[in-house]
Amino acid sequence: MKVKKVYYRHYRYATINGQIDFDALIYGLQHYNRRKTKWQPSTKGGKTECHLVLEDDSEIVAIAECSFQDNFCYRLGRIISYGRATKQYRQWLKQIEAQKADLQFVYTVV
Repeated sequence: MKVKKVYYRHYRYATINGQIDFDALIYGLQHYNRRKTKWQPSTKGGKTECHLVLEDDSEIVAIAECSFQDNFCYRLGRIISYGRATKQYRQWLKQIEAQKADLQFVYTVV
């Protein structure tokens, strides 16, 4: 089964009055307006999700999380999460192949 689509989601923490709010993860910054909100996106910490959509519309999701001591980086998050997602995808393919081999062995013995 092949991968039909790959997409990413980036989340960053909100800071209110200079303090990171660990309960507030922000997805996408298109709704952020600096003049109208009291929060700002944090430059430290966050996470990136990589979604691999397969031909049968099932998804494999992998996450790369950034420490609060590190600067948030879109590029690095994409690289790490994509690597983890493809590793999961390869392991899943190996399981499928092993199940097929077991079924063929059962049919040939009987």
